[in-house]
Parts: sequence; structure tokens; C-alpha cells
Amino acid sequence: MNTYAHIDPKVIQLAQRIMQQQQPERTSLFPALEETGFTAASAQMQFHPEGGYIGAAAHDIPKGVGSLIYRTDTNAPLGVVGERYAIAQNQHLATALAEGCEAALPAYALQGIELNEYTSREGKFSRIEYSFPGMGADIRQLSGISTQLSFKVAVSNWFGGGSIRGFAGAIDAWCSNGCTFGEFEVSVFRHTSGFNPARIKDFVTLEAERFQERVRIWQQWARAEIKPADAEAALEAAGMSGRRVKACMTQLDLEAQQRGMTVWAIYSALTFMSSHNSERFPVRSHGATDNVAESLDNREREVSRIIQHPAMQELGLAA
Repeated sequence: MNTYAHIDPKVIQLAQRIMQQQQPERTSLFPALEETGFTAASAQMQFHPEGGYIGAAAHDIPKGVGSLIYRTDTNAPLGVVGERYAIAQNQHLATALAEGCEAALPAYALQGIELNEYTSREGKFSRIEYSFPGMGADIRQLSGISTQLSFKVAVSNWFGGGSIRGFAGAIDAWCSNGCTFGEFEVSVFRHTSGFNPARIKDFVTLEAERFQERVRIWQQWARAEIKPADAEAALEAAGMSGRRVKACMTQLDLEAQQRGMTVWAIYSALTFMSSHNSERFPVRSHGATDNVAESLDNREREVSRIIQHPAMQELGLAA
């Protein structure tokens, strides 16, 4: 067996570097981050004792009590974290997601990839979404029109609180509704190395396979008729508030005009609520704080819980 033991290690290292340079960038097919492309860092905090005189020296706060997370481009504070907290940079997460997608998805799905970015609270909450028009499907509605869906994956990140969450689903090209059907969550994230391409590859591979199965189920929903009264009763049974039920029923009527009064129509009404800050479904603001992206992310989880309620399953939203 030839082990190349006679070759100078420096020559081997040089050859490896040349080969790496000749290989195309794995993530070159993915658009570069803009709004979420900032870097976060930590800093030691200080305080002035109450009653201290002007110009008095500040006291350092031990890292065991807390450290400040801030944006390095704007110096905006993002949160206070404990000693064991490790920053997960948005760019690291996006790169890992892209590498996982490239390894798991077929070549035709990697054409024309689209990026959507969302932030709240000056970046404390960030969400990165990649959609794949090359991996789509048409859902024929009861009304005769078609709804075009594209596969999508996403990751949301919190600086100074919350967990990293990954999603897979589809986006409705007709109304920009997001349909989430797969999720994994890292409830305690301590090291960026824990969120690696190998883990994402398995997740993306599974959800890409589920996408075709989901298309089949969604097609059934698009052909299954329902009664508005049954939909209203199911929403109430699922724990939705009276005002929100009324808004969803109004949205259902609009959806039904385009799609027919079907299971897909009530599903579309719910995903419209989770995807839009609109007059019918406004996001409650907190003063000057921009919390739209964060609130819609929470709504998405709320809709997932509603859909899984037995009353909604009985209505026809069973997976």
C-alpha cells in the first residue's frame, strides 16, 4: 500500500490548499445576508451606585452576574446574558443552513434561491428564510385555480434570550402565506459548533421528503369542502379568542371566494394571520419598539398549536 510517506508534508499541504481553492464555494448559490448580516459581541457591564457623585468611577459587573450582547455595527444593545451563554452569529447559522441544503436537496432545487430576512428590536430577534422556486408544486383548488407553493427552510435566532429554531415548510406564491410543517428547536444553545451542517442536513433531507407527502395532503385539503359554522366552532374549541375567531372567519370568506369553502381555505386563513401584519390582524406595538417579525414568529407557533387541536383535526386538518 502506498502511504505517500516519502513525500514532504509541506508538499501535501500545498496540494490540499490548491484543491480547496479550485473547488467552488458551497454556499455561492445562496444570496448573501444583508439585514441580518451583522455581528454580535459581548461586553462587560458597569454601574454607578445610587447617590454617587458626578464623575465617579463606574463599578464593573462580574460576568457571573451578566454580560451585555450588542451589535458591533451600531452598538445597539441586544440583551443581557449569563456567564455560560455563547453567541450564535446569524452568518454562521445561515452558512450551516445553506451547506445542509446543498448537501440534501437535488441540483434542480438549488436554482434561483430566494432570501427573506426579518428582524425585531434592532436585531435582537432575527429570522433568515431561503425559498426554493425550483422545488415547487401546484395545488389545484376546488374553485379551479391553482396555488403555487415553493419549498422553504428558515432559522430564527435570539440574541440574549430564546433559542435557535429551525423550520421547514412552503410559501404560497399567490398570497405569500407561510405554511410551516417541520420544526426542530435547540432549547439550550451554548456553542455555535452545536448547530452544524450535519444536523441540518438530516433535518432538511427529512423535510424535503415530507414536502411531497405534504403536497398530497394539501391537495386533499383543497378538495375537501367544509361548512363555515363547523370551522367557527373548531376555532373556538381550539382556544382562539372571540375577536380573533371573528377576524379569521372574515378572512375565511375572502379565501373561499378564490379557493372554495374548503379545508385549505381555513388553513390559508390561519397562515395569512401568521404571515401578515394587516388591518385585520395587526401586531400590537410596544411604543417605538419594532416587534413585527418577532410577533409573526410567535403567531406561526400559535397556528401550529391550533392546527394540531383535535377539533381542527376533526374538521379535516389532519396530517
